[in-house]
Amino acid sequence: MQAKHITPLIFAVAVALLVSGCGRRELDCKNPSNQEEQRQCAHKASTESRIAPTEKPKNWLELTNPKR
Repeated sequence: MQAKHITPLIFAVAVALLVSGCGRRELDCKNPSNQEEQRQCAHKASTESRIAPTEKPKNWLELTNPKR
C-alpha cells in the first residue's frame, strides 16, 4: 500500500473508535432498562468492595491466646 492509501484508513479507524465510545452511558442500577444492564449491574455489585481493609490485622493466635 502506498502512503496515500494508509492515511484515510488510519483516519477511518480513529473515527470508528471514537464513535463507538460515544454510545456508552452511565449505568442506572436502580432502574435497569434491559437484561444486559441488569447483568452489568449484578456484576458491578458482586465485584465492588464494601468492607474497608483492616488497618492493623492480627494473627489468629494473638486472638485466641492474648498476651497478658
